[in-house]
Amino acid sequence: MIQFLKKFRDDLLLKRYVATVPRTFSRFLDQHAALEGSNLALVVAFEQPWILEIMLQKFRQNVSGFRVVVFDNSRNVESRDQIAQVCQQLSVPYFGLPPNLTKHPNRSHGRAMTWIYHNFVVRMRPDWFGFLDHDLIPVRPVDYGQRLQRYSCFGRRVHVQPPYWYMWAGYSFFRFASTASAEVNFLHDFPRNLDTGGRNWDPIYSKLKEDQILGVKVELVYAEMSGQENFSMSLMDAAWLHIGGVGHRSPDKRKAFYQALKAAFSLDDFVSERFCLRYSNDSTKVFQPADSRNEPSYR
Repeated sequence: MIQFLKKFRDDLLLKRYVATVPRTFSRFLDQHAALEGSNLALVVAFEQPWILEIMLQKFRQNVSGFRVVVFDNSRNVESRDQIAQVCQQLSVPYFGLPPNLTKHPNRSHGRAMTWIYHNFVVRMRPDWFGFLDHDLIPVRPVDYGQRLQRYSCFGRRVHVQPPYWYMWAGYSFFRFASTASAEVNFLHDFPRNLDTGGRNWDPIYSKLKEDQILGVKVELVYAEMSGQENFSMSLMDAAWLHIGGVGHRSPDKRKAFYQALKAAFSLDDFVSERFCLRYSNDSTKVFQPADSRNEPSYR
Protein backbone atom coordinates (compact mmCIF):
# COMPACT_ATOMS: atom_id res chain seq x y z
CA MET A 1 0.00 0.00 0.00
CA ILE A 2 2.83 2.41 0.88
CA GLN A 3 4.55 1.80 -2.48
CA PHE A 4 1.25 2.30 -4.30
CA LEU A 5 0.70 5.63 -2.55
CA LYS A 6 4.27 6.74 -3.33
CA LYS A 7 3.83 5.84 -6.99
CA PHE A 8 0.51 7.69 -7.11
CA ARG A 9 2.15 10.76 -5.53
CA ASP A 10 5.15 10.60 -7.88
CA ASP A 11 2.91 10.34 -10.95
CA LEU A 12 0.78 13.25 -9.81
CA LEU A 13 3.81 15.46 -9.24
CA LEU A 14 5.36 14.31 -12.51
CA LYS A 15 2.23 15.22 -14.45
CA ARG A 16 2.28 18.66 -12.86
CA TYR A 17 5.98 19.10 -13.65
CA VAL A 18 5.65 18.04 -17.30
CA ALA A 19 2.77 20.52 -17.69
CA THR A 20 4.99 23.34 -16.40
CA VAL A 21 6.28 24.92 -19.60
CA PRO A 22 8.16 28.25 -19.38
CA ARG A 23 7.04 30.99 -21.74
CA THR A 24 10.48 31.02 -23.33
CA PHE A 25 10.10 27.44 -24.56
CA SER A 26 8.01 28.32 -27.62
CA ARG A 27 10.75 30.69 -28.74
CA PHE A 28 13.32 27.94 -28.16
CA LEU A 29 11.31 25.59 -30.38
CA ASP A 30 11.04 28.23 -33.10
CA GLN A 31 14.77 28.93 -32.98
CA HIS A 32 15.61 25.25 -33.37
CA ALA A 33 12.87 24.12 -35.72
CA ALA A 34 15.59 22.79 -38.04
CA LEU A 35 16.16 19.95 -35.54
CA GLU A 36 12.82 18.40 -36.43
CA GLY A 37 13.37 14.92 -37.81
CA SER A 38 17.04 14.83 -36.78
CA ASN A 39 18.50 12.14 -34.55
CA LEU A 40 18.79 13.78 -31.13
CA ALA A 41 21.31 13.29 -28.33
CA LEU A 42 19.82 14.86 -25.21
CA VAL A 43 22.15 15.82 -22.38
CA VAL A 44 20.75 16.50 -18.91
CA ALA A 45 23.19 18.98 -17.38
CA PHE A 46 23.53 19.29 -13.62
CA GLU A 47 25.60 21.91 -11.79
CA GLN A 48 29.04 21.29 -13.36
CA PRO A 49 29.82 23.39 -16.46
CA TRP A 50 33.44 22.20 -16.75
CA ILE A 51 32.55 18.54 -17.36
CA LEU A 52 29.78 19.50 -19.78
CA GLU A 53 32.25 21.59 -21.78
CA ILE A 54 34.58 18.61 -22.12
CA MET A 55 31.69 16.34 -23.04
CA LEU A 56 30.38 18.69 -25.75
CA GLN A 57 33.82 19.28 -27.22
CA LYS A 58 34.46 15.56 -27.48
CA PHE A 59 30.95 14.96 -28.82
CA ARG A 60 31.60 17.39 -31.65
CA GLN A 61 34.91 15.67 -32.35
CA ASN A 62 33.85 12.03 -32.12
CA VAL A 63 30.10 11.54 -32.67
CA SER A 64 28.36 11.64 -36.03
CA GLY A 65 24.73 11.16 -36.98
CA PHE A 66 23.21 12.90 -33.93
CA ARG A 67 22.50 16.52 -33.02
CA VAL A 68 23.22 17.33 -29.39
CA VAL A 69 20.87 19.45 -27.25
CA VAL A 70 21.43 20.42 -23.59
CA PHE A 71 18.65 20.67 -21.01
CA ASP A 72 19.75 22.13 -17.69
CA ASN A 73 18.45 20.53 -14.47
CA SER A 74 20.75 22.53 -12.16
CA ARG A 75 19.38 24.05 -8.97
CA ASN A 76 22.04 26.75 -8.68
CA VAL A 77 21.37 29.91 -10.72
CA GLU A 78 25.08 30.61 -11.16
CA SER A 79 25.62 27.09 -12.50
CA ARG A 80 22.80 27.59 -14.99
CA ASP A 81 24.36 30.83 -16.20
CA GLN A 82 27.74 29.17 -16.67
CA ILE A 83 26.28 26.13 -18.43
CA ALA A 84 24.28 28.39 -20.75
CA GLN A 85 27.48 30.26 -21.55
CA VAL A 86 29.32 27.03 -22.37
CA CYS A 87 26.54 26.02 -24.75
CA GLN A 88 26.50 29.43 -26.39
CA GLN A 89 30.26 29.34 -26.95
CA LEU A 90 30.02 25.89 -28.53
CA SER A 91 26.84 26.71 -30.52
CA VAL A 92 24.86 23.97 -28.79
CA PRO A 93 21.10 24.45 -28.20
CA TYR A 94 20.43 25.07 -24.50
CA PHE A 95 17.26 25.24 -22.45
CA GLY A 96 16.87 25.61 -18.70
CA LEU A 97 14.29 23.18 -17.35
CA PRO A 98 11.59 24.35 -14.94
CA PRO A 99 12.73 24.32 -11.28
CA ASN A 100 12.84 20.73 -10.09
CA LEU A 101 12.08 21.01 -6.38
CA THR A 102 12.74 17.41 -5.35
CA LYS A 103 16.13 16.65 -3.80
CA HIS A 104 15.85 12.94 -4.60
CA PRO A 105 18.40 12.40 -7.42
CA ASN A 106 16.47 9.60 -9.15
CA ARG A 107 13.19 11.48 -9.01
CA SER A 108 14.83 14.69 -10.21
CA HIS A 109 16.53 12.99 -13.16
CA GLY A 110 13.41 11.02 -14.09
CA ARG A 111 11.25 14.13 -14.07
CA ALA A 112 13.74 15.98 -16.23
CA MET A 113 13.90 13.19 -18.81
CA THR A 114 10.12 12.84 -18.93
CA TRP A 115 9.69 16.60 -19.39
CA ILE A 116 12.20 16.57 -22.25
CA TYR A 117 10.50 13.65 -23.93
CA HIS A 118 6.93 14.96 -23.83
CA ASN A 119 7.70 18.62 -24.50
CA PHE A 120 10.61 18.37 -26.93
CA VAL A 121 11.11 14.90 -28.41
CA VAL A 122 7.43 14.45 -29.28
CA ARG A 123 7.45 17.79 -31.11
CA MET A 124 10.71 17.09 -32.96
CA ARG A 125 9.70 13.56 -34.00
CA PRO A 126 13.24 12.27 -34.54
CA ASP A 127 14.01 8.92 -36.08
CA TRP A 128 16.17 8.19 -33.03
CA PHE A 129 16.72 9.96 -29.71
CA GLY A 130 18.99 9.19 -26.79
CA PHE A 131 19.78 10.45 -23.30
CA LEU A 132 23.37 11.04 -22.20
CA ASP A 133 24.85 11.91 -18.82
CA HIS A 134 26.81 15.15 -18.74
CA ASP A 135 29.88 13.24 -17.50
CA LEU A 136 29.75 10.56 -20.21
CA ILE A 137 32.52 11.48 -22.63
CA PRO A 138 33.03 9.99 -26.10
CA VAL A 139 36.78 9.37 -26.27
CA ARG A 140 36.74 7.44 -29.54
CA PRO A 141 34.97 8.04 -32.87
CA VAL A 142 31.34 6.90 -32.78
CA ASP A 143 29.22 6.16 -35.84
CA TYR A 144 26.40 3.75 -35.13
CA GLY A 145 25.73 2.97 -38.79
CA GLN A 146 23.77 -0.26 -39.21
CA ARG A 147 22.86 -0.33 -35.51
CA LEU A 148 20.21 2.32 -36.11
CA GLN A 149 18.63 0.21 -38.85
CA ARG A 150 18.63 -3.04 -36.92
CA TYR A 151 17.46 -2.22 -33.39
CA SER A 152 14.67 -0.34 -31.63
CA CYS A 153 16.56 0.32 -28.41
CA PHE A 154 20.19 0.19 -27.31
CA GLY A 155 22.32 1.35 -24.43
CA ARG A 156 23.58 0.16 -21.07
CA ARG A 157 21.09 -2.56 -20.30
CA VAL A 158 20.70 -3.35 -16.60
CA HIS A 159 19.17 -6.70 -15.66
CA VAL A 160 17.46 -7.17 -12.31
CA GLN A 161 15.20 -10.03 -11.22
CA PRO A 162 13.63 -11.70 -14.28
CA PRO A 163 11.89 -10.63 -16.38
CA TYR A 164 12.68 -7.03 -15.49
CA TRP A 165 15.42 -4.87 -16.98
CA TYR A 166 15.90 -1.23 -17.94
CA MET A 167 18.23 0.99 -19.89
CA TRP A 168 20.51 3.08 -17.72
CA ALA A 169 19.36 6.68 -17.89
CA GLY A 170 22.79 8.06 -18.80
CA TYR A 171 23.24 6.02 -21.99
CA SER A 172 19.96 4.96 -23.57
CA PHE A 173 18.79 5.31 -27.18
CA PHE A 174 15.34 4.70 -28.62
CA ARG A 175 13.76 4.53 -32.03
CA PHE A 176 10.96 7.09 -31.76
CA ALA A 177 8.53 4.77 -33.48
CA SER A 178 8.86 2.37 -30.52
CA THR A 179 7.86 5.07 -28.00
CA ALA A 180 5.48 7.34 -29.93
CA SER A 181 2.29 5.59 -28.79
CA ALA A 182 3.54 4.67 -25.32
CA GLU A 183 2.89 6.40 -21.99
CA VAL A 184 6.56 7.25 -21.54
CA ASN A 185 7.67 7.73 -17.92
CA PHE A 186 11.34 7.93 -16.92
CA LEU A 187 10.76 7.74 -13.17
CA HIS A 188 12.21 4.85 -11.16
CA ASP A 189 10.29 1.73 -10.12
CA PHE A 190 11.94 0.69 -6.87
CA PRO A 191 9.46 -2.14 -6.01
CA ARG A 192 10.85 -3.89 -9.12
CA ASN A 193 14.42 -2.72 -8.35
CA LEU A 194 14.39 -0.57 -11.49
CA ASP A 195 16.34 2.69 -11.33
CA THR A 196 15.68 5.91 -13.28
CA GLY A 197 13.70 5.05 -16.40
CA GLY A 198 12.38 1.84 -14.87
CA ARG A 199 8.75 2.91 -15.15
CA ASN A 200 9.15 2.38 -18.91
CA TRP A 201 9.12 -1.38 -18.33
CA ASP A 202 5.39 -1.70 -18.89
CA PRO A 203 4.89 0.77 -21.77
CA ILE A 204 8.14 0.11 -23.70
CA TYR A 205 10.65 -2.53 -22.57
CA SER A 206 8.21 -5.37 -21.92
CA LYS A 207 6.89 -5.03 -25.48
CA LEU A 208 10.26 -5.32 -27.23
CA LYS A 209 11.59 -8.58 -28.63
CA GLU A 210 15.16 -9.60 -27.85
CA ASP A 211 16.31 -9.05 -31.42
CA GLN A 212 15.16 -5.42 -31.13
CA ILE A 213 17.41 -4.69 -28.13
CA LEU A 214 21.16 -4.19 -27.86
CA GLY A 215 22.85 -4.02 -24.49
CA VAL A 216 26.35 -2.61 -24.85
CA LYS A 217 29.53 -3.80 -23.14
CA VAL A 218 30.64 -2.00 -19.98
CA GLU A 219 34.22 -2.25 -18.70
CA LEU A 220 35.55 -1.14 -15.34
CA VAL A 221 38.65 1.04 -15.67
CA TYR A 222 40.81 2.88 -13.17
CA ALA A 223 42.37 6.28 -13.59
CA GLU A 224 45.95 6.25 -12.36
CA MET A 225 47.83 9.44 -11.59
CA SER A 226 51.29 9.75 -10.14
CA GLY A 227 51.14 10.53 -6.44
CA GLN A 228 47.33 10.52 -6.32
CA GLU A 229 44.55 8.15 -5.31
CA ASN A 230 43.21 5.98 -8.13
CA PHE A 231 39.58 6.40 -9.21
CA SER A 232 37.29 3.91 -10.91
CA MET A 233 35.27 4.75 -13.99
CA SER A 234 33.32 2.87 -16.64
CA LEU A 235 34.05 2.53 -20.34
CA MET A 236 30.80 1.93 -22.20
CA ASP A 237 30.30 0.65 -25.69
CA ALA A 238 34.08 0.77 -26.28
CA ALA A 239 33.99 4.54 -26.69
CA TRP A 240 32.20 6.38 -23.86
CA LEU A 241 34.05 7.09 -20.62
CA HIS A 242 31.73 7.62 -17.66
CA ILE A 243 33.38 9.69 -14.95
CA GLY A 244 30.52 9.14 -12.50
CA GLY A 245 28.98 11.23 -9.76
CA VAL A 246 30.34 14.60 -10.89
CA GLY A 247 27.15 16.43 -9.99
CA HIS A 248 26.71 14.86 -6.57
CA ARG A 249 30.09 13.97 -5.06
CA SER A 250 32.19 16.43 -3.11
CA PRO A 251 34.49 18.29 -5.50
CA ASP A 252 37.08 18.76 -2.74
CA LYS A 253 37.62 15.02 -2.37
CA ARG A 254 38.21 14.60 -6.09
CA LYS A 255 39.84 17.94 -6.83
CA ALA A 256 43.19 16.50 -7.94
CA PHE A 257 41.44 13.87 -10.02
CA TYR A 258 39.24 16.42 -11.78
CA GLN A 259 42.24 18.66 -12.46
CA ALA A 260 44.07 15.71 -14.02
CA LEU A 261 41.00 14.91 -16.10
CA LYS A 262 40.87 18.46 -17.41
CA ALA A 263 44.55 18.32 -18.31
CA ALA A 264 44.18 14.97 -20.04
CA PHE A 265 41.14 16.00 -22.05
CA SER A 266 42.80 19.26 -23.08
CA LEU A 267 44.99 17.15 -25.36
CA ASP A 268 43.40 16.09 -28.63
CA ASP A 269 44.59 12.50 -28.29
CA PHE A 270 43.63 12.21 -24.62
CA VAL A 271 47.18 11.11 -23.79
CA SER A 272 49.02 12.29 -20.72
CA GLU A 273 52.09 11.01 -18.92
CA ARG A 274 50.24 11.72 -15.67
CA PHE A 275 47.02 10.02 -16.62
CA CYS A 276 46.29 6.51 -17.82
CA LEU A 277 43.58 3.89 -17.50
CA ARG A 278 43.98 0.48 -15.95
CA TYR A 279 41.40 -2.08 -17.04
CA SER A 280 39.92 -4.42 -14.49
CA ASN A 281 42.25 -7.22 -15.66
CA ASP A 282 45.12 -5.01 -14.42
CA SER A 283 46.66 -4.41 -17.85
CA THR A 284 47.64 -0.74 -17.90
CA LYS A 285 46.99 1.23 -21.07
CA VAL A 286 47.39 4.81 -22.06
CA PHE A 287 44.02 5.53 -23.61
CA GLN A 288 44.35 6.56 -27.25
CA PRO A 289 41.84 6.87 -30.11
CA ALA A 290 41.23 3.61 -31.94
CA ASP A 291 43.03 3.12 -35.23
CA SER A 292 41.77 1.19 -38.24
CA ARG A 293 42.95 -2.11 -36.74
CA ASN A 294 41.25 -1.94 -33.36
CA GLU A 295 38.38 0.47 -33.90
CA PRO A 296 35.33 -0.70 -31.95
CA SER A 297 32.62 -2.37 -33.95
CA TYR A 298 29.15 -0.82 -33.79
CA ARG A 299 26.64 -3.44 -34.79
